[in-house]
Amino acid sequence: MQKTILISGTYPILDEKLNDLLGRSYDIAALEQPFPVNARKFGWVEAVVVYVPYCGEPEDAAAAQRYTGARAAADWATKEGLRCVLLIDAEAHSFLPCFPSACTAFILPELYGLDRRGRPVGWLGEAMRRLEAGERMDADDVVPAYFVLADEAAARIRAALRERADGTIRLIQTRRTTRFRFLGKLAALYDFDRTNIYPCDAHLPHYVPLLEEGERYFDCSETDAGLATLYRQQYCVFRLVYLCKPDELFCGRPVAQFRRMLGTALAAALPRKVARGADCVIPVPATGICYAEGLAKGLGKPMVNALEKLHRPNNRTLCFADVERRTGLIRDHMKLTGEDLQGKQVVVVDEAIFTGTTLRIVCQMLREAGAAKVHIAIPTPVSNCRCAQYVLPAMPSLADSMPPSKMLDYFGADSLTYIPGQSFLEIARPSGAVCTDCFEA
Repeated sequence: MQKTILISGTYPILDEKLNDLLGRSYDIAALEQPFPVNARKFGWVEAVVVYVPYCGEPEDAAAAQRYTGARAAADWATKEGLRCVLLIDAEAHSFLPCFPSACTAFILPELYGLDRRGRPVGWLGEAMRRLEAGERMDADDVVPAYFVLADEAAARIRAALRERADGTIRLIQTRRTTRFRFLGKLAALYDFDRTNIYPCDAHLPHYVPLLEEGERYFDCSETDAGLATLYRQQYCVFRLVYLCKPDELFCGRPVAQFRRMLGTALAAALPRKVARGADCVIPVPATGICYAEGLAKGLGKPMVNALEKLHRPNNRTLCFADVERRTGLIRDHMKLTGEDLQGKQVVVVDEAIFTGTTLRIVCQMLREAGAAKVHIAIPTPVSNCRCAQYVLPAMPSLADSMPPSKMLDYFGADSLTYIPGQSFLEIARPSGAVCTDCFEA
């Protein structure tokens, strides 16, 4: 039975990251009133996560009322014997004694980061928009705070959940800084005009309490390292290859155009015998379509949509850690279109090979449709599935666990061709990709 994590409240910059990480191993659902009725919809509840944003000080009656919902969720979870994890904004730390002592509490710092589409969000998004436009930006240079990448904070929280850590845990850095100095470093990295950033005393409420007796802390990356990761995230080739939609722009250029260029370049890498003998090019829906269009053009062969997705799931299947669950989702969401493939030699295209689950199922389906030969063409180099930038989910790479000689048997294919690393970089670098660490190029 799949375990469930119930979440109460929202923390805009963090909940998307945490949902992506936890969603690989758990079902994620909102905890709503009435709690007992809502919780009975799910089987095994692993934990209840309660967001506690800053709403004011304890002596403020209106603020206390706004905290009521979070306290009610925590009280219910602990009475039910469920594990309760509080994610408390640092400014709301004074409300911690109001919650059950059995809760595990994370005191959160100032978080910054990108959304799933690679756009800076929250106060960072507004600051970058104004600096890029050359507008004046006033930033507090009085109150020091911890500025932590939201992805790193989410990864620390997930690790603590797995280890069943308890007590109060703070996410901190060795050195604190002010927002003015933080934005100065950001401007230097992105080549914005730093003279548009003006120091001020904004009286911002990012008060950072000192560690108290019995509390633990996780030391996070310093500002320079965090911003370097942010920059590589924004210009990550995995985003360009996999995460972005074809109609989006990446560094001002169409993503679809980049993918077609890779497909065309892939045509030159195919063995001559495969290129000549192929009857058609088949994309894995919908991720392989643009690449297949480019490959079909480069080969002078027709592109045939022999497979289709019935409907799009909420998450890409790569987001799920459980292989059986991922396999089931792929089979449930894909079917043959009825194209006549009997006795034909086909070239199937997908953007990359990570775990290989999708391509294995696709090759089986094409064989079932009567294809005489199935050749796999990949418009990216071998993927090592290693990413230090929190963009590509951590997972075992098929290339690490299986030698090339056994992959054809695993897929049930007749040949497997990757685009050469140099050809890949010659297209990816001018398209704006800075980080290509997840591919052996």
